[in-house]
Amino acid sequence: MIVLLWLFQIVFLNDYYQAIKKNEIQKTAQTISQNIDNENVETLIDQIGDRFDVRVEVADMEEMRSIARILCRTFPRVNWR
Repeated sequence: MIVLLWLFQIVFLNDYYQAIKKNEIQKTAQTISQNIDNENVETLIDQIGDRFDVRVEVADMEEMRSIARILCRTFPRVNWR
């Protein structure tokens, strides 16, 4: 029994934790995107952040692409992918 518990902790726990967190993040992103035009979206984001103990930031993708292009030109030797 102890060997089984040890095996679970060492081998499976990290993968299990990552799968749970990934699922939570996907659900969070979906909830925010479905409510992005809601006037109370900031309250929703705060509640989600508190519930899942995460920091949520909503960004304009066009602005993010512009920043990425600037970074790629400024630091061409860095692999940004």
